[in-house]
Amino acid sequence: MKRMIISLSVAAIFALSCGTTSSTSTSSSYAFGVPGTLSSEFLSQYPDATNVTWSDYSVSAAPVDWELLDWPRNLGGSLARFDNNNERYFAWYDPSGNWIGSAYRINEANRLPQGVHTLLTARYPGYSIESSYKVFWKDKQAFELRLRNGAATTRVLTDASGNVLKAK
Repeated sequence: MKRMIISLSVAAIFALSCGTTSSTSTSSSYAFGVPGTLSSEFLSQYPDATNVTWSDYSVSAAPVDWELLDWPRNLGGSLARFDNNNERYFAWYDPSGNWIGSAYRINEANRLPQGVHTLLTARYPGYSIESSYKVFWKDKQAFELRLRNGAATTRVLTDASGNVLKAK
């Protein structure tokens, strides 16, 4: 009897460990775990993406300011986090699988274009960069900067030439 209980326990553990699982990351350029409607869109945009993870879209989880970018809010959809060209990217898609935009963090200020540095010196003296992202959407690209000067903070969206597109 004891042998039968042990055998059944081992069989149950084995059966449970053989269940199906899904992966949401890649170990090569092929994106495993991409939701079905997004597969072709994502892979055509980022064929070399690795370490891809998917989650439901959430404004609170977005590293960029959707209001500053005039992107649609509270629409649902999906967020992909992945590595591409030695950068950690974020890409957002609406519920129909249409690309909304992408961004990656710029960790070193010296990687920002000279026009952005000129803007910071001229219009934001005394401010330091808390974070900066290169953002892509539609046929546009810009830099989102979060700046701080003591207790004062501001967010600026600028093009590579240092033209302020929007600030708050």
